[in-house]
Amino acid sequence: MAIEKALVTLLKPYVSNRMYADFLPENPVYPALTYYTISHLAHPIVNAQYPTFAIDLWTQSKEENVELRDTIVDGCDRKWTTTDGYEMRFRYMTYQCFYDVESKIYHGVMDIELLYKEV
Repeated sequence: MAIEKALVTLLKPYVSNRMYADFLPENPVYPALTYYTISHLAHPIVNAQYPTFAIDLWTQSKEENVELRDTIVDGCDRKWTTTDGYEMRFRYMTYQCFYDVESKIYHGVMDIELLYKEV
């Protein structure tokens, strides 16, 4: 889906281009983001769509995870941007943070919605 490219363009600067679809690469550098589509709805009357995404935040500490979330929300939430041929508004919805005992990495999950239309 082309809107994913716009999402990546929007969020890559927050993690120095370490943003990946679905899974982290082998031996990743942290912090990093992964993402996947939860749903993709279209408004039946106006020419707009609003998919929801899960953005996974991968960090070495809980504080770093919360700070990354806050930085993304402060920079993106409810702001209109034009990126990669789309006019879009990022909307923060939920966040949870988990600790993976095996990898010793913090895994935050942020659900977001993008309201967008092609320009």
